[in-house]
Amino acid sequence: MSNGGMMTHRLGAELGHRFAAVATVVGTVFGDEPRPRRPLQALMLNGMNDASVPFAGGPPGGFAAAWDGTPARPALDQGKYWAEANGCGGEPEPRDRGAFRTFSWRCPEGREVELVALEQGGHAWPGGARGRRRADEPEKVVAATDRIWEFFRTHPKGE
Repeated sequence: MSNGGMMTHRLGAELGHRFAAVATVVGTVFGDEPRPRRPLQALMLNGMNDASVPFAGGPPGGFAAAWDGTPARPALDQGKYWAEANGCGGEPEPRDRGAFRTFSWRCPEGREVELVALEQGGHAWPGGARGRRRADEPEKVVAATDRIWEFFRTHPKGE
């Protein structure tokens, strides 16, 4: 989650041969990540009301002391990052699911890329518990743990 999601993008780019897929929650990219060494299936979940890692991109909130000044890219750019590495075509196909939207890229088989955008989601683990008293309330329309497990279960490591 969050910085761990950003680290997950880096791990996937550098060590993708060891994984079947990556999944992030409220993470993003900054545009200076190395190009992935190989295609890797990717699932991302982001809250559209996240002030810490803004969905539309820009300065991350709440990290002033540790931030180097590089603005975060929009959440959809992390999908584009993997879509390019996976040889996927065009813009993502949005699907309105009520309280959330999914964005899926047209990818070759075994190279799926999907982003789940939670309309009311903030900087929290969807379907989880609030991490601390003043933290964002987790969105309950999607359970991130279940969604990630299903993605990993149905997207095994290929050759």
